[in-house]
Amino acid sequence: MKENSRAIHESAFQRTVLKLVLFAGALCLGGAAIPAGAESLMAGGQQYCLTGGLGLDGYDPVAFFPDGGGRPVKGSPTFSFEFDGVPYRFATQDDLDLFKERPARYLPQYGGWCSYSIALRMGMKGKPEFFEIRGGKLYLFGGSSMQGMWLMDWQSFVQKADANWSVLAEN
Repeated sequence: MKENSRAIHESAFQRTVLKLVLFAGALCLGGAAIPAGAESLMAGGQQYCLTGGLGLDGYDPVAFFPDGGGRPVKGSPTFSFEFDGVPYRFATQDDLDLFKERPARYLPQYGGWCSYSIALRMGMKGKPEFFEIRGGKLYLFGGSSMQGMWLMDWQSFVQKADANWSVLAEN
């Protein structure tokens, strides 16, 4: 019984530490602080990584996917839409319309935080220039080295990141 109590206490402690590491002191690649204008937003039970108050640093979420061109493209203030309290920008009216039809399809995993860092219980900002589409989902990374590490064992990292992210969603 003593061991079970200790395990419960350690689990609660780990969740608390994870939350602190991820969101109170989110770090960029190399250990530098989040750049000026970057912040996190808790909305709809999800923690989003924002820069300048925008989701995906102002990049068009649809553009990452094949139906939007398959590459990161900066969105325009002309084509803006707020979802779950997060403002997104789009490169075209067509992309905006696609997003409005099925926003969850185009949102980055883990709120736009670096997927590899979430798997490692760290909180680094995802950079739109470093991305991967797997299983119809958008994963962002803090840099090319993190993306490379992720790709070496992506299935394992997805499982770890999903488990870590679900702990955050509970609290």
